Amino acid sequence: LAELEQRLRPREGDPRGVQIHTIAIGADADDRVLARIAAAAHGKHWKGETAQELGRIYEEIATYW
Repeated sequence: LAELEQRLRPREGDPRGVQIHTIAIGADADDRVLARIAAAAHGKHWKGETAQELGRIYEEIATYW
């Protein structure tokens, strides 16, 4: 995970930085790892269980990110 975080971190002055959002679905999802991936790539981490929650999450991503 540390290597992935390092590779995703944009270099100073690099406008092409990668943005990754993560969504934890289900009890088996590792929130800690997903949150670290999102944070390393200037994204956001969500947790969704129902179709309504996932719809709201995707709407937020499409609207604000």
